[in-house]
Amino acid sequence: MDALDHLAGPGLELLDRVDDLLVRAGAPDDHAIWPLLRRVRALPGEAAAAVVALSRGPLDVAARDVRLLVRGYDEVRGALSTPVAWEGAAGDAFATHRAGLADGVVAAGDDLAAIAATADEVAEWIDRSRRGLAAVLGEVIASAEAVEVVSGSTGAASAAATIGACVLAAVDTVIDDGDAIPRRAAPAGAARATRAAAGSPGYDRTTRVRF
Repeated sequence: MDALDHLAGPGLELLDRVDDLLVRAGAPDDHAIWPLLRRVRALPGEAAAAVVALSRGPLDVAARDVRLLVRGYDEVRGALSTPVAWEGAAGDAFATHRAGLADGVVAAGDDLAAIAATADEVAEWIDRSRRGLAAVLGEVIASAEAVEVVSGSTGAASAAATIGACVLAAVDTVIDDGDAIPRRAAPAGAARATRAAAGSPGYDRTTRVRF
């Protein structure tokens, strides 16, 4: 369990009250919460719950499994690089096709490595997101505004808007941070031109195989 797991219970309970107050009483027209609501498109409690639900565990497992696949591709690439004592037209054709196949294996291995790296990056983003929200929840739970919201005082609606703005600002940062994760480029295999079989030599010449 991390800090967000410990704070999620009381934090989301408080934000349920905040959401209810915002729906029933709204917020002043010039309050900072309005642009945040438009950007995040969710109430504070809903947005915070989405971050609480994030877990890096499945990504770590996926990255590990993909890296195991990469090792298999490395083994295949090594097998394809083993010299074959084959001369003549058929030998040349075989070498051409083998080189093309090796290029494809390398491209596929590169793609898998990129997938694993992306999974690592997203997992780190989840960690940052959870730490950031935990820090904000720790502040709002202990705030004077939280007391007003829970007690239902005359300033509860304004206090709810202030708490909501703090939480939505944190979630907005989470979204921006996630959007900044570089999107993977086109698969390496698609960008590599395989050696064309049409350019390989014909089979009307003498072929010699050494034993």
